[in-house]
Amino acid sequence: MPVDSICWKAGACRIIDQTLLPEKLRYLKLTNIRDMWEAIRHLRVRGAPALGIAAAYGLYLGIRDSKSSTFSSFMKDLNQAADYLKTSRPTAINLFWALERMKQKAEDVSHLPIASIKQSLLDEAHRIWKEDYEAGVAMGDAGAALIVDYVLTIAISVASRQVSGSSPLTWKIGASIIFATSEQYVVPRVSRGSEVVKPIWLLTMMWNCLLYTSPSPRDRTRSRMPSSA
Repeated sequence: MPVDSICWKAGACRIIDQTLLPEKLRYLKLTNIRDMWEAIRHLRVRGAPALGIAAAYGLYLGIRDSKSSTFSSFMKDLNQAADYLKTSRPTAINLFWALERMKQKAEDVSHLPIASIKQSLLDEAHRIWKEDYEAGVAMGDAGAALIVDYVLTIAISVASRQVSGSSPLTWKIGASIIFATSEQYVVPRVSRGSEVVKPIWLLTMMWNCLLYTSPSPRDRTRSRMPSSA
C-alpha cells in the first residue's frame, strides 16, 4: 500500500530515513525542531516538496512549547525558529518558501489567542502536505494513460535497434505517473508519499530505458550517410 515519506502522526513528524534506502526502510519520529534540523541537514529527508513540508512541521515543532503570552513575543520565537531551520539547507527554495508561508499565516491570525495561533500553524503545515499530495496524484492521473504507450514504444525500439537504430527517447517521466499507473494497470506497486521515494532500482530502470532506446554514435553517423540505392 502507499507509504508516506513524511507525515504528521501522533503529535510528531514521521519521516522515512532516505539515507538508508533502498537496502533498509526505517521510520524516524521527529518530536522537536532539533530533530528536524538534523534530518534535513543530513539528507534523511530530501526532495524539494518534502523539504517544504518538513520546514512547515519543523517550524511548528519549534514554537509548540513557546511560553509567549503576547503576539509580538510569539513572533520573535517564530522568527528565531525559522532562522534556525534555514541553516539546515541554505539552498532549499521550498524550505524558505514554506517558512515564509507559515510566518504569513501567523500574521493573518494575529488577533487570535496564542494557543489558537499555534493550532493554525499546524493546520497550515497539514495544508501544505495535502496540497503537495494532491498535486502529485493529479500529475499521476494525467500521465498514467500515457505510460503504457511509452512502454510499448520502448519495447519496439529495443527490438528494432539491431536493424535500423531507434529514435532518441526524449520524454521525462515523473515517479507519480508510475504510482498512478500501478493503480490503473497491472504493474508492480511502488510506495507513494508526499515526496516520492525513488528506489535505486527504479532510477536504474529508467536510465536503461533512456540508454537503450537512444541511437549510438555509429547509428547516428549511419543515418546521415547518403543511401547507396
